[in-house]
Amino acid sequence: MSELLGNGNQDPQIRVRTAIAERAQLQMQWIEATARGIGGEKATIEEVFPLPPDVRDEAPDPDWNEEQEATARALGERLGYAAEQNVPSGTVGGVALVEGGKDWKIRAEVEALVDEDVWAVVISGSPHRKIGNDEKEFRIAECKQRLDKDPDITTEKKQELLDLFTQAQDDVTEYDLAVENALDLVRDGSGSPTVLPYGYSLAEGNPLVYEKTGQFVLYGKDEKGRDVIVMRVDREDYEDEESSKWKYRHQPDPMRRMGIIADILAANDETDTPVVFMTSNAYAERQVDAVRAGLKYGRQFAAAMYGRATLAFVKGEEMLPDARLNQLPGAIRIMYENNKKLLAELAAA
Repeated sequence: MSELLGNGNQDPQIRVRTAIAERAQLQMQWIEATARGIGGEKATIEEVFPLPPDVRDEAPDPDWNEEQEATARALGERLGYAAEQNVPSGTVGGVALVEGGKDWKIRAEVEALVDEDVWAVVISGSPHRKIGNDEKEFRIAECKQRLDKDPDITTEKKQELLDLFTQAQDDVTEYDLAVENALDLVRDGSGSPTVLPYGYSLAEGNPLVYEKTGQFVLYGKDEKGRDVIVMRVDREDYEDEESSKWKYRHQPDPMRRMGIIADILAANDETDTPVVFMTSNAYAERQVDAVRAGLKYGRQFAAAMYGRATLAFVKGEEMLPDARLNQLPGAIRIMYENNKKLLAELAAA
């Protein structure tokens, strides 16, 4: 890699790129060594750390003994997974992009904004993902708790309201959750929803368009004076000719969402404004995505992650002692693959 990037002594930019490459190589070496430590000298990354399913919660627990589990958890902690406390971005000024996800994940990402110095918050969410049964149960239990605490509502009325709320959950989408969180931040009614004159095409690369597509809506300002915006994560549904099954394409992934925000900032001559990606520490590989985005778009990107303590607070539960084991192999594998992509991009530059 040093042959590709230079010796790092001539130009500050080259030194930065060299340091990034060395960090990526080091993390990949850690993962390779741990795979051998768990599976034996001939073990491969694919065998020990298989890619996760589309829904990470559905990944099975690995068949590891206590020593193998401890080895994997030590690596996970080293890579940034499952920290107890929030991991702030450390940036000053800029725009925070909330990744989205399940109900409690979005809330925890928004909660972690307390550690971020930004002037705008963009909460992203897909209208195509309806919330799962686990989210419905969480929201219904929360609603019941709120109703039970109100002494002015009769038991019959409480049940009626709870039944209505329960029925409504069948149609709730991730985008609805994003809007809920935006409205919760803008509690004082500091503004009415305003469709912004930006969007993106449902085409390869999701190019920016200068139209009021409804994909970006400003809801007002929060108590800190930050603009609160919701980003609708759209996609194109189509029927595959070979399988006759419905599939989708052109949905911006997290890295492209960061890029779209960067494109909007560039269109407004905000050339130095950082972009902070708010996510879970179960997705520590987003740190690599942020580095890749920074190299691609020529501005500062960073990842901020909420910790287990914040998630426990949002869910009203005891804090988990560590990361869920079933998600760890896939998370480590994605970190490895993202670093491979990063090194290839550095070599091609």
